[in-house]
Amino acid sequence: MTSERPYRPNYTDQPLFTHDVEVVRNYFGCLYEESTLATAIKTTEHADCQAWYDSGSTSSGVYTAILWSNGDSKEVYCDMDNGEGWLVFQRRQDGSMNFIRNWLEYKVGFGNLSGEFWLGNEALRLLTNVDDGSIWEVIVEPTDVNGLQTTLTASPFRITEDKYTISIGSPWVISGNGRCGQLLGMEDGSIPDSSIMASSDWWSVTRGPDDYGQDEKGRLHAGGCWCPQTDDMHAPWFQVDLKELNQQTQVVGVITQGGFCSSGSTGWVTVFKVQYGCDQLKWHYVGGGPSQDLAQKFHGNTDSFTPVTSMFNEPVQARYIRIRPIAYNKWPAMRIELIGCKVSYFESLNGRHFSTYDNNNDNNDVKNLTGLVKAGWWFNDCALQSNLNGEYSHRVDASGTEYRGIRSSIWPGRQIVKTEMKMRRN
Repeated sequence: MTSERPYRPNYTDQPLFTHDVEVVRNYFGCLYEESTLATAIKTTEHADCQAWYDSGSTSSGVYTAILWSNGDSKEVYCDMDNGEGWLVFQRRQDGSMNFIRNWLEYKVGFGNLSGEFWLGNEALRLLTNVDDGSIWEVIVEPTDVNGLQTTLTASPFRITEDKYTISIGSPWVISGNGRCGQLLGMEDGSIPDSSIMASSDWWSVTRGPDDYGQDEKGRLHAGGCWCPQTDDMHAPWFQVDLKELNQQTQVVGVITQGGFCSSGSTGWVTVFKVQYGCDQLKWHYVGGGPSQDLAQKFHGNTDSFTPVTSMFNEPVQARYIRIRPIAYNKWPAMRIELIGCKVSYFESLNGRHFSTYDNNNDNNDVKNLTGLVKAGWWFNDCALQSNLNGEYSHRVDASGTEYRGIRSSIWPGRQIVKTEMKMRRN
């Protein structure tokens, strides 16, 4: 059941049904301003934006890409700003374009290349399925209402003929000033006790009824905390296994808190370093690689109860995160939460069929949730995790109750006001 819209969408267009290309161009005002230089260099067609860039065309703008072996072509927008040729296939920026479209419209594409548009699923399929050994990389760049942007990249990228299924490989990388900031589950218990380990713990020494020092108590805001057996700081560590979230998870920071290591005895860690790894054999330090001396040093707590957030200079991808206290006050007591991405954005999309309200492929046999969302996207059976083609003016919430707006699984609840999706052959 859908709720009533509290607003009138700010669309400046309405869907147009015609086979006359000139009518479509005139209707949407598809006239592009081109400099004399740009006009001169666009007299020769190239396969894609990277080919144009390699030939010396380094200005962003509208170019012609070859899609079919018989020489048919399509105008595309090329982003050349960062020393490479990226072909933009989706842009949202002001809500002027209606993205509630049917299967045919998403197939052939719609919009204005100088503004908001969808390039077209058939063009994506033809570009990414050329059997010449090319590998395509994809970038997704959402920006929220506060101007924070995240850049997600993955390779290889491909759209197949079967219902325009999306195929995205790994590795995937998240960067930018709007890096994902989800709490990974220490505080709420979604990371189970079995995934928490330590070099030693106070409880194994005291075996008392208060068990203040159990390692599974090392959760943010827990009643107890983690403490090593002794306070001599002989290489203690506190470790979290993120296998329940994913084999490897993007981690961007840690929240630390002090605690009580025994009745009436408080303490907190003032300085620490962080290790990470995909197994428990080979470890790297955040900011320092294999070198402990070069590792990023984090300044921790100043009391036993106030949480302190420490962000990594660069995100890491790991299954295991290990905190190593360096200095402490009174006692090396610690409670933590990890910050990162619970869901790999691209893995959540991989293998899905494209769906529109008139061609539902979302694998939900109970009801057509794609029909409620309306916009075209690679939905799953609940159609909630992500949808960068959602209604522009409709806000979403973290619970998933309101799901018609622009939504990203890495940013639950954030209002996304701009997105750009682009790809490059490498």
